[in-house]
Amino acid sequence: MLLRTAAGMGIVIILLSCVTNIWQIIILRLCQGLFDGYTPSVIALIAAETPLEERSVVISYPTGYIIGGLMGPLIGGVLATTFSIRMTFFITGIILLCVAFISFYGIQENFQKINTSPTEKLASSKKESVWTVPILILLSATMLIQFVESAIIPYVSLMIKDLLFSEHYLTIMTGIVSALPGVATAVLQPLLVK
Repeated sequence: MLLRTAAGMGIVIILLSCVTNIWQIIILRLCQGLFDGYTPSVIALIAAETPLEERSVVISYPTGYIIGGLMGPLIGGVLATTFSIRMTFFITGIILLCVAFISFYGIQENFQKINTSPTEKLASSKKESVWTVPILILLSATMLIQFVESAIIPYVSLMIKDLLFSEHYLTIMTGIVSALPGVATAVLQPLLVK
């Protein structure tokens, strides 16, 4: 899953740096959605490989996820102002391909397949369903949060553009505003876990 998401996103984002019309952007953004999900995959791997008594603490540490949420928009804004948006996409894609390479060679998973007979699998699948009411509520709430966040993001730069006197710093200011949820997460997450 880590390789699929990192390599897939890297290739799609590099291709986004080469688009020539809006339809190519739409198609590539749809493809990007198919490959998205590196962070949940990493969290699942960490949860699987961490002893049970340490899981909540290890997963809650404001590490790469929060740092990425803080630094990504800021660095992207600086790169877009310094180079161009196309070059920013290209650099981001190369970084994701490097992440895929590091994931392939640097992560050792301690996976042990459980051997069960087909009849045992059928019996256990009838007893236990993954689709319980709490899981469905959690998935619905997560989907709603992602939808609201994704719906707002395109308008942030338009609102900032109306507030600025000069468009020269638009990408940097958009990066700063986009990084603020990461600041809130970095401050509140360790407190909420405790």
